[in-house]
Amino acid sequence: MPFVRNTNDVVCAVFSCVNDPRAPPGAESALALRLARDGVNMGLRGDRRITSEGLMYSFEDVLEKLDAYLALIDEEIGW
Repeated sequence: MPFVRNTNDVVCAVFSCVNDPRAPPGAESALALRLARDGVNMGLRGDRRITSEGLMYSFEDVLEKLDAYLALIDEEIGW
């Protein structure tokens, strides 16, 4: 990849869709859920970087994104 100058370039290339307003809301919800699940797994393995407060924020983010996604679906379909 010619644009890679450091590891942050790779991360930005992979996760740029998260900050793209054109990204489907489902993609943001799925990524938030994956990150929360990864955090739980890391915590279960005893990773000291994982705290209950951090996990709480991760799951609040998941709920916020899922609520927004469901609201969009409701608006589009009219449930």
